[in-house]
Amino acid sequence: MGIDQTMSDFDQMRYQSRAVSELEVIIRGKKIPNALLFTGNENTGRKEAAFFFAKGSNCLSSDQFICNRCKPCRKINANAHPDILCVNPLEGKKIISISQIREMGLTLSTRPNEAEFRMILIPNADLMNTQAQNALLKRLEEPPEKTFFILIATKISLLLPTIISMCRMIGIKPLANKHIEQHLINTYNADRQMAKI
Repeated sequence: MGIDQTMSDFDQMRYQSRAVSELEVIIRGKKIPNALLFTGNENTGRKEAAFFFAKGSNCLSSDQFICNRCKPCRKINANAHPDILCVNPLEGKKIISISQIREMGLTLSTRPNEAEFRMILIPNADLMNTQAQNALLKRLEEPPEKTFFILIATKISLLLPTIISMCRMIGIKPLANKHIEQHLINTYNADRQMAKI
């Protein structure tokens, strides 16, 4: 478990205005939910949205929403924040096991190191087996203070209905073809016709 903030070379969050607005309203209202579930296709900016939310929840700036200059913002950007944790399948495994969720639970038994809000990110929540989901459900029902969970799933049908009901769902839409096409042209000098294909 640790930070896994692999970002694409394409800032997709600027094209997700509805999701960004919804997240911003939550943060500005200072009512951080126990759990969020980001749905949508892969490579649509769901992980970027999670780190956007983590920065917004912890930014120390009084004059900007996310300053990217304060200590929490810089640490999150550098993948070095001790309170931003990620649970992925172990190397060579295809599922997230109950032992990983239990290990996460041990971490949660202590207070956050320095963050106002600790984030537990499960970027492939639909890869949790049933036992792992049941163990997570106990954490969601009695969340530690100043901690929120972000689950990211492509196939929400694989999640227990009780987990889904505990989360505030945020849909991340696929990017429009015109945005991808323009990115290919601007970044890779792709021919317009090839970019369209």
